[in-house]
Amino acid sequence: MKYRALLLLITVALISAFLSLNLHSQTPPRTYVGSAACGDCHVPIYQRWAKTRMANVVTDPRARPQVVIPDFSKADPLLTFKLDDVALVYGTKWKQRYFKKVGDDYFPLSAQWDVNHKIWRPYFVQPNTDWWVPYYPADNMKRPPDRYAMAAIRSITISIRRPSPSGMSAASGVTDQAVITRGIQAG
Repeated sequence: MKYRALLLLITVALISAFLSLNLHSQTPPRTYVGSAACGDCHVPIYQRWAKTRMANVVTDPRARPQVVIPDFSKADPLLTFKLDDVALVYGTKWKQRYFKKVGDDYFPLSAQWDVNHKIWRPYFVQPNTDWWVPYYPADNMKRPPDRYAMAAIRSITISIRRPSPSGMSAASGVTDQAVITRGIQAG
């Protein structure tokens, strides 16, 4: 009798594990779907948001070359990269920062444009300005890329599901308008 109960328990556990694996294998991987996907269901909110500075804070300079403020053809000792190196432009009001794509990751380049004063300034995190600074090299291109930080670059508020440090799934729980801020991940 004990063996039948044990066999039944093992059988139920194996079937449960198989079903669980089968369900997870049918779930498509989550991908970034972009802001326009939000506009399908939230038309008035999306149309209003699309005209804001936040909606246009991160831009592909190949898709919208007019967003690039400085003249990259003018020589400057701080300008050690070319416009062709720039995959993303961040900002238009006070400063404009530039990001290079390496593989699937983005790295901040070494100079930023000061919009108000119309000059190039170095861009790197100063010593003792944040807790993590002593643990990383000063060279932006030698710092390990952080895909979650890139999500912050893409937007201040983004609704994503990602593993928490404990390995458990967590959701950010933001409002519809915050989701519109830059897009969602499907899944």
